[in-house]
Amino acid sequence: MTHFLIKVVINILSWLPLRLNHALGSFIGKLLYLMPNKARSTANTNIKLCFPDISIKQQKRLVRQTLQQTGKTITELGPLWNWSMSRIQGLVKKIHNLELLDSAAKSPQGLLCLTPHLGCWEICSLYFAEKYPAICLYRPPRLKTVANFIENSRQRFGTTLVPISASGIKALYKGLSNGKTIGILPDQDPGQGRGIYASFFDIQCNTMPLVAKLIKKTKPNIILMYATRLDRGQGYEIIIEDLNSLANETDDHNILSQMNLAIENNVKKYPAQYQWTYKCFKYQPDDTQFYRE
Repeated sequence: MTHFLIKVVINILSWLPLRLNHALGSFIGKLLYLMPNKARSTANTNIKLCFPDISIKQQKRLVRQTLQQTGKTITELGPLWNWSMSRIQGLVKKIHNLELLDSAAKSPQGLLCLTPHLGCWEICSLYFAEKYPAICLYRPPRLKTVANFIENSRQRFGTTLVPISASGIKALYKGLSNGKTIGILPDQDPGQGRGIYASFFDIQCNTMPLVAKLIKKTKPNIILMYATRLDRGQGYEIIIEDLNSLANETDDHNILSQMNLAIENNVKKYPAQYQWTYKCFKYQPDDTQFYRE
């Protein structure tokens, strides 16, 4: 039943142009801002932690804007999971530093594409799937029917999804070793006791060690990629940044610290479009609890 309802909602949203999808998402975000809920509470905590120097009024405005962007993240799944490749490609109005991707993808070395939860991460793999098909790591939902629907939607143009498991991680190493492109959302908490603490907005953040291990073992080309939403549902701009400097490091902590700094610098450019509704500082080395459960 859950699978059926999700599919119905996604299909209905796909009938709407992006402009109306984003307008609806923004409205949902405004409602989330007006009523007590976990998303608002988490965003409020994160923004207070990461932007202590702005006024309370500015913090509240950023929380509201964040929830509006969160709403757009939900509603834009309709077009992204249902539209044709040509329609999706038409949503991308500009790509910054495309030559970095072209050069890296043509290299005999593998390409590690780091896509943080900034803007619309869904469109990145979809847009490039035909020309540069990637192997992407993801966490499957518990419901098998929902997982199948998500996998079919994301893989329909050539992307390959692998789960966060021993077999999935093995597929990433193999792909990079064979010169393939792989994609990772690097700002996911790997779980208590499974990460390395590295600074993010001057706060210790439990960071995924897999990125450092992949870099040290396979020596791939490395880029940071994300897509920002344009105002009034006009589409997206994809930003690509060279992160090959990470391959020069031999220490896991240094690699992850530099990666987090690169993500932080880009988040500061588009602060409302980051996923502040995620408990990114849930685990602390001194057991500090920032979030209300």
